[in-house]
Amino acid sequence: MPRSPHISFTEYSDPIEVGTFVRHLGRLDVGEGRITKIYPDGNCDAEFAGCTFSWIPPGCFCSVEEFNRERMRQEEQARVEFEQARAREAQIAREKAARQELVRKTRSGRQLNDEEWVLLRGLSVRDQLGIFTSAKSVEHLMDDLVPLLRKASADSSLDDALAAFWKARAPATECLALMPLAPSWWKERLWRVVHYAHLPLQRKLQVLSDNAFQISDGLRRELIQEVVENHVDDVSFDEALAQASIAIQLEVLVTIDSDLMPRFMDLSLQLLIDAASANLRNLSPDLIDQFWTRHEASVSKNSQLFSLAPLHIQRRILRRHFHDHLMWLNRLFRHNSATSGDWHSAVVYGELDDDDRKLAKLWSTGSDSSHEFARMLSARAAEKVAAWFYIHLGFETVDVAKHQLSGKSDHWKTHDLLLNGSQPVDVKNARLPVNSKAFYVEHTIPRFKRNRRGRDVTIVAVVSPYLSLTYMEDLESAPFQVSDVRYLGETNLERVSRLCAMFSSSSLTVQDPTDGAFLPPWYFDFPDAWYRQFESISAQLRETDSPVENETRLLYGGDIHAFPIPTYLAAQIALPNWVLEGMTPWMRVLVRKIQSVCTPRPKLAHLFFLLLTDFLSKIQGNHIDFYEPTAYLRLLFEEHASPQSPSSRRPLGIEDPLDTIRTLCESLQQLWIAREHLDLGRFAQYRLSGGGILQGRVRQDSSWETVLAYCGGRIDGKGRCGCAPLILGVESQCPSCRKLICRCCGYCSESCAALPGEAGH
Repeated sequence: MPRSPHISFTEYSDPIEVGTFVRHLGRLDVGEGRITKIYPDGNCDAEFAGCTFSWIPPGCFCSVEEFNRERMRQEEQARVEFEQARAREAQIAREKAARQELVRKTRSGRQLNDEEWVLLRGLSVRDQLGIFTSAKSVEHLMDDLVPLLRKASADSSLDDALAAFWKARAPATECLALMPLAPSWWKERLWRVVHYAHLPLQRKLQVLSDNAFQISDGLRRELIQEVVENHVDDVSFDEALAQASIAIQLEVLVTIDSDLMPRFMDLSLQLLIDAASANLRNLSPDLIDQFWTRHEASVSKNSQLFSLAPLHIQRRILRRHFHDHLMWLNRLFRHNSATSGDWHSAVVYGELDDDDRKLAKLWSTGSDSSHEFARMLSARAAEKVAAWFYIHLGFETVDVAKHQLSGKSDHWKTHDLLLNGSQPVDVKNARLPVNSKAFYVEHTIPRFKRNRRGRDVTIVAVVSPYLSLTYMEDLESAPFQVSDVRYLGETNLERVSRLCAMFSSSSLTVQDPTDGAFLPPWYFDFPDAWYRQFESISAQLRETDSPVENETRLLYGGDIHAFPIPTYLAAQIALPNWVLEGMTPWMRVLVRKIQSVCTPRPKLAHLFFLLLTDFLSKIQGNHIDFYEPTAYLRLLFEEHASPQSPSSRRPLGIEDPLDTIRTLCESLQQLWIAREHLDLGRFAQYRLSGGGILQGRVRQDSSWETVLAYCGGRIDGKGRCGCAPLILGVESQCPSCRKLICRCCGYCSESCAALPGEAGH
């Protein structure tokens, strides 16, 4: 059964007796009932239509008469409260309308009546500020506004309302009374409107020059910008500017567009000359910096202003002028950066087909060992790498070696590849030894081929990882990182013989290696076709506008270490005199040798022999000031090339796949450090063997002693040791054969290794 709403009574006066008609205060929904019984404890029973309540406290009932009186009273009270609420709402609406009218009149600048003044003054300070903030004019509000602003200024909680007021209040003459209360930035705005805006141009510049009002830097720049925008085209502008203060003149020059600089060139020159000569001691240095920041881009190296610019600005102007020159300098050592002579072993050995295996099997006839088959398969892979290299360079390449299987010709007896139908190529593969990743000690097939006419064929060197047949067929099973198959370059026997003769002298004999087992890596050079881009960039460098002596000094701050000496040498560009003068005498001599020998472009063999012969001359000569072999690196390599950059392995921009030149310099450095201890000056003669071993002797009839070498020993089950470099003073010297003892395997020479008890030391 639903329960009736509850009606509360403030007091009850009618007694309840048996027979009294009542209402149940908690169940008004049951209507009227009658008390039928009253118990001694005061509880009672009541009977209603449809229900009976037993033993109920009498407070749950009231008489019907009392109930009706209370309901009428509450209804009357609700009516009164409703009328009062309507009256309050009407009052609020009237006040709101009055306030809105007050705001409208204030915003539009109309006069307020007395009631509106009372209403305005009765509002809180924040509300009054809000109304004044929106006012169109405050002239007629000034009597109330001034004391209101004083009061608000003393209350920090009203800072936001005050800030909003000053931000919204446009300065005008009517606001002069507010000046003492205004923030400084608003005072400047008021001064600008009231005292400055109406002035003629000359008077404006005079006011800015005197700065009696002490306006802020920001406003002064704003006003100067305004002057320039509005008056720079006036006939009187130049004359008015001439009468302004020097600081204002310079600020105007900082503000004008660069295309107007020719018009103000004389003024600019005079101001900058005075600033440079310290005649303008009170002038802010920032103004000079702002001038160059503004106009640097429009100043050329031939401008009258150039010599007055700060050094860092002059350098930037020169860098902009010589942009192409600097760009080609940066690109020279990065030629062919997207390609190289390196090929991933997985690609190389994955491309070997049945014909390649048949050839390798044919070459290893007479031996059933997997070791020999792997050696010949590596040689065949090297031929394919050489063919790919030349194909990528655009050569028409014929794999002549395959004719041994097809019987197409017998040219395979004299060469392995044929380029462009006329250039025979003999590919020499060298497998990296156990203890060196930058040197090899033998070719897989040592015999050098000649064609039927007795002419030398082009010899191409390829270096490959030393792999067993198992690892060659399954590279992922190798428990070590397998290196790439690397193209090293090309040469021919005639060229090698010329080099040996060219660098041999009374103090150094360079033995011709053509009758030996292998050619060291420094005899090989990448083909001319590889250097097309290098030659093109070099030509661009020589042809483009280049900085002259003083300009190069400015560009590099007179720092010889910052100057790109290697790039200049590689491109055959003369070094500036200040760079040469900054070098030690021995270095200048070496530079001249490099420039004379390395034409039309540098070659690896030339660099190798130049450095070696220069070093030997220093060993045999008197004390050389500031000499050390690692200084060669400064002449040959880019200063800050990262190890991953191709230029890090490019002395004078040429390819050096095994880093032969850097290794030579570092080895010579160790010899130089120990020269006195080793008494290297005692050697009167040196010789470089065909295999690249450097030896010295005291007299013509004395025995040779090894100075710089590699290990030619073998490690059982692994192949050649190849530890390099072996350096006198670092490695021990064998007392029997005077050769160096390998630090890796203990080998010194075949003669000692053959003697009982000597092998291995």
